[in-house]
Amino acid sequence: AVTYAKEKLCVSDGCPSPTEAIDLAIDKLACNLGKEITQIVKGRVSTEVDIRLSYDTEATVERARRIIAMYQDMGVDKSRILIKLAGTWEGIRACEILEKEGIQCNITLVFSFLQAAAAAQA
Repeated sequence: AVTYAKEKLCVSDGCPSPTEAIDLAIDKLACNLGKEITQIVKGRVSTEVDIRLSYDTEATVERARRIIAMYQDMGVDKSRILIKLAGTWEGIRACEILEKEGIQCNITLVFSFLQAAAAAQA
């Protein structure tokens, strides 16, 4: 996962954004583990978008798309993946966008009826 991130983001004299490289490496590690789980589990495998993006719809959508692309690059169809998103207003909006693209989502961290109703409608 670290090598993957370095190859994608870094040049010979270092990484311009170490934080971005670490985030990419963590997503790649999650996808590597998820791919292995798909060989054991018949249903969907859940992979969570970085919780720090919970209040940023656009960043959440982009990260989810990146995760799905990583799985597809490894030969795992997106129908086998469930993207886990926080139950914030922004996370629910991201879910609506992703579901329209055929990316299945699971809203977590729901603490109220209002959040549950909004998540169900997404």
